Amino acid sequence: MSDFQKMIDSVKTTGDYETKCRLLNLFINYMKRSGKRVPASEAEQFKNLAVYELKNLLPAIKKLLEENAPYKQKNELFGYKEILLGLFEVASGGLGNAKAEETELIRSIEDIVEKETVVEVAVIKLFDHSVIVKSDVEAMLSVMENITDIYRIGIMYSGLFYYREKISKFEPDAKSTLAEYVVRQTNAMLESPLDEDGLLALEYIADVCAYFPTEAVVELLQRILKTSYNRPRYYAVDTLLKLKATVNKAVIDELARDVSIASLTYALLEKNERLDLYPNEYSNEEYLAKSDLTQWLLYPTELGKLPDKIEHIGKGKVKKSVYHIFRYTSDSATLSNDLKNEWLIGWSCLNGGTFSNFDKLSEYEKKTPEKTIRNILKRLIK
Repeated sequence: MSDFQKMIDSVKTTGDYETKCRLLNLFINYMKRSGKRVPASEAEQFKNLAVYELKNLLPAIKKLLEENAPYKQKNELFGYKEILLGLFEVASGGLGNAKAEETELIRSIEDIVEKETVVEVAVIKLFDHSVIVKSDVEAMLSVMENITDIYRIGIMYSGLFYYREKISKFEPDAKSTLAEYVVRQTNAMLESPLDEDGLLALEYIADVCAYFPTEAVVELLQRILKTSYNRPRYYAVDTLLKLKATVNKAVIDELARDVSIASLTYALLEKNERLDLYPNEYSNEEYLAKSDLTQWLLYPTELGKLPDKIEHIGKGKVKKSVYHIFRYTSDSATLSNDLKNEWLIGWSCLNGGTFSNFDKLSEYEKKTPEKTIRNILKRLIK
């Protein structure tokens, strides 16, 4: 059985849309980067897979609409639709090569998705204008008036972040209209505790505020600094520094104490030549390396959460670069059962090279800590 056939079978048998997307993205990216053409027989297999999955996706989307499922759940399927259309295009040589029944299937799904993705469509339409005037912003905001789902509100802000360089096309009154909305909507949002979707939206808000600064926007950023949400606070600090506004040193002290964000905060202040704000007790190399590894482990593709324990076990040089070696444990769902709650190895080099293969420390341990470090450096870091 070919690797392609294995991939096709895996896509068909898994019910996890995230896994489906990851598998198909591997193929699509390979084809785009390599510039190679798939043999006609295999291209036909992948085109047929796209059609097969689209046929199954259509009733799945309709079912979620009938159940009035949360938009986040529906959006997962909408994202998979985009992957499948990309696969179809790569495998067939373009959507123009679709058969009549395939075109009808694609159109049916596209029509449903377009009616649901009103926020995404509104943002795209806003930035389609060569010059963006007040009425253009008001048209987008009229769509947002009826949106209460924080996940969908976050989509608007992620869209603004995506097109942030085009905010320069805004006329002054368009920019002030958007700023007024952001301040009003975010202040209302901050009146209640935020879940994961709300926190992500707040990160985008704090970031894009740099592109339409007003006195009220600066006040909003200062309010974000007074919350307990450290990642949005980090982005608020970033924006305030860009705007040459005041940043309370006490906030920086709190961010420095958070090991998951300390190294980011240090690097941000260093870039802005404001390390005078950063507390000396958290500026040592070992702590910043620990912070860097912790942040890396938080990625959804790694542990997706903070390690339960993390401890520094030593350091060593490889090609003049100093690597700090750590052991950590986790019960993350991304780990296989034999790795959960075991001491695993990770490392960080402050001039580049933070990583973990999820190797067990027990497989590298020697009679002394020094020999263990040398063994890890020799076998894992080259």
